[in-house]
Amino acid sequence: MNAPAIANDTVARVLERVADLLEAQDANPFRVRSYRLAAAHLRDWHEVAAAVYRREGVDGLRRIDGVGESLSGAIAEIVETGGLGLLDRLEAEQAPESQLQRLPGIGPKLAHRLHDELGATSLEDLEQAAHDGRLARVEGLGEKKVETIKAAIAGMLGARRYHRAAPVRVADRPDVETLLAVDAEYRERAARGELTRIAPRAFQSQARTLAADSSLRARRLGLHGALLKHEACPRSR
Repeated sequence: MNAPAIANDTVARVLERVADLLEAQDANPFRVRSYRLAAAHLRDWHEVAAAVYRREGVDGLRRIDGVGESLSGAIAEIVETGGLGLLDRLEAEQAPESQLQRLPGIGPKLAHRLHDELGATSLEDLEQAAHDGRLARVEGLGEKKVETIKAAIAGMLGARRYHRAAPVRVADRPDVETLLAVDAEYRERAARGELTRIAPRAFQSQARTLAADSSLRARRLGLHGALLKHEACPRSR
């Protein structure tokens, strides 16, 4: 008797774990999002990915939205082995002190001390130690450095919690009108000299802000109406 096929949700959880670890390492945000989108599409897929793979190979897995060559190979590996080599490598790199060293002013030695004295293995652990006063009692940490660390933790965890509070869903993909409107807004601001070079994360943040702005929503409606009017009344030749 064949073993039961691994569930799509199980595969999706592995992909999401990869996304979390990549995000913790400040990997390319588009790569992080690709894993989360693949997991979301996989959960919504009407077929069992493991069964499709056994029947059609990796080509069948590419019928899942957002799944290309790399991700189809990852899903195939999970189906075949129950694990993923990439995930194993990422978890091996996630030493207890590694996350702490991402904060300004914390090198390997201080990270090791914070781990030993406070039991901190994550930014969340260090955040708790900062709030209950234990961080300030670590020898050699002045008030200014403690405040700098607290501010850095707040910024990093705030961004992470923002993304996790709004899980990626298939329905969250922006429509064409939104993308066109955001692009138009950027072009206008660039023409006025308000923009120079933007890092990927800053671009994403700006795009979210613009997409949520009420004036942009109004522009979206206007653009959508114009498109509908154009379709209903094509220009005469």
